Amino acid sequence: MQDLDFLKEVLSVPSKTYQEEMMVQYISDWLKKENIDHYVDEHMNVYATKNSGDFADQFYPCVVSHTDTVHNIDTINIREEMKPNSKGELKLSLKAYNDSGRPTGIGGDDKCGVFACLKLLKELPYLKAAFFVSEETGCHGSKKAD
Repeated sequence: MQDLDFLKEVLSVPSKTYQEEMMVQYISDWLKKENIDHYVDEHMNVYATKNSGDFADQFYPCVVSHTDTVHNIDTINIREEMKPNSKGELKLSLKAYNDSGRPTGIGGDDKCGVFACLKLLKELPYLKAAFFVSEETGCHGSKKAD
């Protein structure tokens, strides 16, 4: 899967604060497919460890993102559109629309972080990652981190 398609897939998962089950399931399914060890705690935080060698007694780099956004749960269809940037230059942009064709939130904060963490887990030989729930309303998931 190309990076842009992967990003669009992650962005299309609805994940409003306290309604993050679909994103947690997406992350868990992706980690299973990639054979990356992980677990979901009782708060729905996801912890992953990738180790493609004898690295057990070493320090791991760790990346972190959060699974919630501020947008209502809705169908999210990601479209590529040419839009002007701040200099008026047309650039490829991603926009989100619901099934009725109306603009909806894309959830870039922090689905772009989820995408970046998953991409790094795929590419690096060893890495830890944490995906915390309910960060938009006061860091609830990370406060309960294991």
